[in-house]
Amino acid sequence: MEEEGKKYENDVFLSFSGEDTRKNFTEDLYQDLMKNGIKTFIDDYDLGRGKEIAKDLFKGIGESKSAIVVFSEKYVFSSWCLDELVRIDQCREENGLIVFPVFCDVDRSHLINQEGKVKDAFDKYEETFKDKAQTVKQWREALTRIANIDGRHLKDYRYV
Repeated sequence: MEEEGKKYENDVFLSFSGEDTRKNFTEDLYQDLMKNGIKTFIDDYDLGRGKEIAKDLFKGIGESKSAIVVFSEKYVFSSWCLDELVRIDQCREENGLIVFPVFCDVDRSHLINQEGKVKDAFDKYEETFKDKAQTVKQWREALTRIANIDGRHLKDYRYV
C-alpha cells in the first residue's frame, strides 16, 4: 500500500507506444496535464541523455503517484512498453500506485483475453524469447490485470 507521507517526484507517469500515439494523443495529454499543474513523467523530457533508459523509466514509475497507460494498437508490440507495464503492475500491488488505462482504438477485451493482434504479438514473443518464458508470462499477466481496470475508451483519437 501507499506509504504514509511519501513524497512523490511525479503526479503521473505516462506509459505509451511512441510509434502510434507520441505525436498526437499522448503529446496533447502531456501538455494538458502540465498546463494544469500536474507534474508528469514522459520519456521525451525526463530521460537524460547517456543514462540507462530502463533504470530511469522504472525509477520514474516508482516515484509517481499514478500512471496513465495509453493502450494503442502498437503498445503490445513493444517489449519496452510491456516491461513498463510489469513495473506499473508491481508498484500498483506493492505501493498503491493508481493506474488509469486509456484504450485508444483498441478492443479492451482483446487485451484482457489476448486475442486478435494481441495474440499475434504474444505468439511472436514466445517464438523470439523462448529462453525468457517467465518474462513473457509476466507481460501476459500484467496486461490482463491492468486492462481489467476500468478506464477511458477513445475511438478515432488520431482525428480529435
